[in-house]
Amino acid sequence: MADNYEADPGTGGKVFASDDVVGGPTGNADWPYAKVVHGAHGATPVPVADTPAAALPVKLRNDAASVVAGQVSVGVIATAFGNVVARRFTLKASQINVDTVVIGPATVALGTGFILHPGDSVKLELTNLNVMEHISGTAAQVLSYIGEV
Repeated sequence: MADNYEADPGTGGKVFASDDVVGGPTGNADWPYAKVVHGAHGATPVPVADTPAAALPVKLRNDAASVVAGQVSVGVIATAFGNVVARRFTLKASQINVDTVVIGPATVALGTGFILHPGDSVKLELTNLNVMEHISGTAAQVLSYIGEV
């Protein structure tokens, strides 16, 4: 149930909305309603919304303790990546490849996966590369990876 509270009661102070929260982290309590906005001090606030212009800007921590890196030779038969563990990966098709490399889940095929042209790269939020396979229409294409551990 929403309740309103007046700052400086009886003086015509501002009125604030709250919500009765039953069983919250501090037990039963009134929690104030708040609009989430962002912007520089003194500037017009930007209401937060799920759009590129109004998304809340967040800087992710960059605290990788180490990295893993390697290359795989991509052939004409779909092959799984090995067991490579990290928090996130960047994969890059070599610029000297003569054909595209296709990556995707198990059973990936030339017409069903994500295409990397020579020199293309992609960032993936995966914890292990072994959930993916790679294939190309031409043997001996090179795909490099680097991951933050």
